[in-house]
Amino acid sequence: GDSYKKEAKKQQEGKKPKFISAASVDQPINSSSVEISGGFNGKKGVEEAKQIAELLNAGSLPVDLKEIYSNSVGAQFGQDALDKTMFASIVGIALIYLFMLGFYRLPGLVAIIALTTYIYLTLVAFNFISGVLTLPGLAALVLGVGMAV
Repeated sequence: GDSYKKEAKKQQEGKKPKFISAASVDQPINSSSVEISGGFNGKKGVEEAKQIAELLNAGSLPVDLKEIYSNSVGAQFGQDALDKTMFASIVGIALIYLFMLGFYRLPGLVAIIALTTYIYLTLVAFNFISGVLTLPGLAALVLGVGMAV
């Protein structure tokens, strides 16, 4: 996404980007053969096409792959996992808060306020850097709250 745009701008400015070739897809790929076409005219174009072909084939093994097993999972599976993780996170943080309130009383209340501020500032920081809070990231946040006790 954003990283590609940044690298593509480097190419437009005459700097060397991280990618080898910036291809675009003109139609859906429904077969096992793919064709790269473009401005490969003249002797320089042929050399560039050969170089790209060599780079694309570098590291490939001369074997045929056979699909043994395939499993398709819909988008609902991910949403269910997210919902369950969010619920578990809220329950986990609530239990941590109850433990601190019951065990430490007034200092526990102060700690709850501090931890709530910590969670809020962490989420604000993620939002500021346009970060994505994944399921493991959410679990790590709850773990961080538990360890901060």
